[in-house]
Amino acid sequence: MRNYFITAIIALLFLGSGCASMSDESKSVMLQNPETMEFVKCTVDQWGTSASFARNAQCVEEYKRQGYVVWAER
Repeated sequence: MRNYFITAIIALLFLGSGCASMSDESKSVMLQNPETMEFVKCTVDQWGTSASFARNAQCVEEYKRQGYVVWAER
């Protein structure tokens, strides 16, 4: 029982510190294609893990390679 309690505390500290370190990163990025004026949106999923933020950054970079520019972030 004691090991379970210690593991739970460590997990909570780990998860809490992980979220805090990503709080300055954008959760939603709107991009626009300057030629077609089309808008697209890349967002972090509901879990907000480091992998979620990495997938969001990859989404943004893929659109930038296609000529889109960042129009808004939040």
